Amino acid sequence: MRYILLLLSLLLLTAQTATAQTSEVTQLSDMSVELWPDYDRPAVLVLLTGTVPEGAALPATVRLPLPANADVFAVARFNDAGLLISDVEASSADGELTLTTPGRTFRVEYYAPYEVDGDQHSYRFEWLSDLAVDNMATVVQEPLAATGMTI
Repeated sequence: MRYILLLLSLLLLTAQTATAQTSEVTQLSDMSVELWPDYDRPAVLVLLTGTVPEGAALPATVRLPLPANADVFAVARFNDAGLLISDVEASSADGELTLTTPGRTFRVEYYAPYEVDGDQHSYRFEWLSDLAVDNMATVVQEPLAATGMTI
């Protein structure tokens, strides 16, 4: 009887471990990059909103490029009602943010410093990644006090 209980316990543990495994995605169906300079502090607020393809298993692990000087503010996902839920696991190392999301659409928010030369501010956004993106959009918000903004 002990052997049967031990065997059942091991099988149950194996089934739970298999269920908890994630799949790493190498492609996103959509990615939106929003750049908000001087939104609420003197830096650029970068908002990355990505969608895992419909056929990908959840939870899904995604690796995103992250500047070395980025100050990650939030990592979350959108639920079916469009609300942000902060149940996404995330870690960063070596210029990369790794997140595991139980939902299809996720959001990453971080601040990045810009360069200042007198009254001129400049920022360069680079996306260097092996992650394939089907549809990518970029939005840049002009700060209220900006004059002569160029992109």
